[in-house]
Amino acid sequence: MAVASALWWWQVYPVQQQLLQVNDTAQGAATVWMASPELENYERRLQQLLDTSPVQPLETGMQMMRVADSRWPESLQQQQASTQWNEALKTRAQSSPQLRGWLQTRQDLHAFADLVMQREKEGLTLSYIKNVIWQAERGLGQETPVESLLTQYHDARAQKQNTDALEKQINERLEGVLSRWLLLKNNVMPEAATGTTAEK
Repeated sequence: MAVASALWWWQVYPVQQQLLQVNDTAQGAATVWMASPELENYERRLQQLLDTSPVQPLETGMQMMRVADSRWPESLQQQQASTQWNEALKTRAQSSPQLRGWLQTRQDLHAFADLVMQREKEGLTLSYIKNVIWQAERGLGQETPVESLLTQYHDARAQKQNTDALEKQINERLEGVLSRWLLLKNNVMPEAATGTTAEK
């Protein structure tokens, strides 16, 4: 009996503790549920995933990096792995445009609408109006929001077109957005991809 009890503490108990730790995270709990589905906690596992921030896996990586740095500060392997992690995040974040051209164009169009209202009686030259429109089209064409890419993807699928390139672009943009968001939350300011704003 004593031997069986010792074996339980030595082998079974650590595994149970590991399972409890896995179940503490929404993704871990969902993985456990997939391996052994239970109807009783099905709704709760789904809700946990909805309540979980999409950046959580990356945040876990940041926590791992801090733990590794405190535990093996002199380890070259640790330093190389942490550096690769940081560089990968920054590279992803750089693919997320700031959309300054998009925002500037919206501001320019709003200002133009106000100007038209103010000078409606004075009259505006056709060349001036054409120039404003051209600048707006140029600004909007420089950077496409990921929501617009999703709409393009939806339309392409509906028309049974090949979406491989578009899907790759969307995945890269989403990775970039999440990586950039994580770095900003951790007070790391990545060198963001910049777009040329519309000229005045």
